[in-house]
Amino acid sequence: MKAVKSSLALYFALRKKEKKTSFPGLTFKSKFAPSNTIEIRSRGVTVVHGEKDYVRFHPTFFGFGKSDGIELRAKLPEPAHSIRLQRLREGGYYIAVPRIVEFQPTQSSRVCAIDPGVRNFATVYDPDSRTFSVKDAYTVLKRRFEVIDAMKSKLASMDNESKAKHTRKVRQRKKPKGGDKTKLHRHRYRLRRCIRFTHHHVTRMVGDMHHKLKLDGGQLNQVLLPSFQTSEMVRKYEKLVATDGAPPTSSDAVKQTPTQRQKRKIRSSTARAMLAQSHFKFKMLLKCKMGCAAGCVIECGEEYTSKTCSSCGEIKANLGGNSVYKCSSCHGVLDRDVNAAKIIFHKNMQMLG
Repeated sequence: MKAVKSSLALYFALRKKEKKTSFPGLTFKSKFAPSNTIEIRSRGVTVVHGEKDYVRFHPTFFGFGKSDGIELRAKLPEPAHSIRLQRLREGGYYIAVPRIVEFQPTQSSRVCAIDPGVRNFATVYDPDSRTFSVKDAYTVLKRRFEVIDAMKSKLASMDNESKAKHTRKVRQRKKPKGGDKTKLHRHRYRLRRCIRFTHHHVTRMVGDMHHKLKLDGGQLNQVLLPSFQTSEMVRKYEKLVATDGAPPTSSDAVKQTPTQRQKRKIRSSTARAMLAQSHFKFKMLLKCKMGCAAGCVIECGEEYTSKTCSSCGEIKANLGGNSVYKCSSCHGVLDRDVNAAKIIFHKNMQMLG
């Protein structure tokens, strides 16, 4: 009943803020869900400190006795509010303990610009000419995806072999005890489990990269971050455009004017890595960090930032996929992403307060 009340309260709070939501409904929990959580009140939880910390629940929870508990890998404060026990489908358990943390407002006046990308996840530039990049994320993700694709290919071949053996599936009261079938079934189950675990491992690696990116809200005042439209760039076909190349102005114009669709210009491997790097999640995390320290993230545009020279302003039309920018006008040589981050900063300086 408490969960129903909290769900309704959250629904009406989101409606009041005019955010997209739907009315909550009562459904059964699925064993195929990525994770399941249960709320436990603070009076039913006890933390035992020692050489190894343990958390003990009420004796009637989970069949625990008075001396039973769960060993913790990190220090856990005494819970003052209800906690949540989360179980992942892969078999891991997490305890979420809410606590109040006070953040000091930043006293710094430093600003910087970030150039998001795929090969280099982020390149940071500030006016003091200090730059750094987050590299190798694309290479690591590509290796993980190759492993996942190999397992999926093997699983598909095993599924096809199993379907060929059983062309007609008849329900039987007693299942036949066949050693080969049981081994094949268990092998397929382990492959599916390994694929899920690898996917989850990739997600955790990306989240760890987001948190370890050294952009502390207490050391920065303002951050220029271009809006990286990942969902638009990974579409197999771009939005409908008119035959003359102009975008339609209304739904009536779309119906009356013949239209054509444009294919995207990036490969599937690049689109896959772009989605896995979760640029939108990083933007929301950065906004949260900066907001806690009274800073701000300013969204800006990044048109022609890679093709424009940051020294003389010359536009290089044939840049392509080169990682080094060589200007034919001033003969300057710069890293492609550092040059783009520098252009983003100089182009949007007027937006800084």
